[in-house]
Amino acid sequence: MFGAVTLVCALLALPVLGVLGSWLVFDAESLATLQHQWQTVLPEYLWNSANLDAFQYSAIPEEHRNVILQQWQWLQEPVKLPGSYMQERELSNAWNKIVFDGVNPRVAIDSAIIIINREITRKMEEFGYLKNGVKVKEFKIPTLETVRKWMESDD
Repeated sequence: MFGAVTLVCALLALPVLGVLGSWLVFDAESLATLQHQWQTVLPEYLWNSANLDAFQYSAIPEEHRNVILQQWQWLQEPVKLPGSYMQERELSNAWNKIVFDGVNPRVAIDSAIIIINREITRKMEEFGYLKNGVKVKEFKIPTLETVRKWMESDD
């Protein structure tokens, strides 16, 4: 039974894996693969490519695609701190508690903040920035300017 379930899951994952693979390399063959998937499994399940070249050929209507491409230049990844993965997890958990379980928003968010702060503190101690809650080493939050300087110094 386990083998059959694994096989079914693998077969169902193939279209998604094909799209994910097309994100890594973009050429005529990956464009043909994406177009085939858009025509078969993706009209109801459209997954945008993170590859800018591939996105330009996506099945999204052209007027929407042009607006998205204009906004793309302003896209920035949020700052990552040690333990910041807990922010996304706990904000999602808080949302689910509020929407599905009827928990008071203030209670859900306050609880999430405690868990997020605890994990960030734990990771900052693990990486040597805090010791017993006291700062022992400065943690430099990378900014866009900092990253640019790092890239220039490597040249």
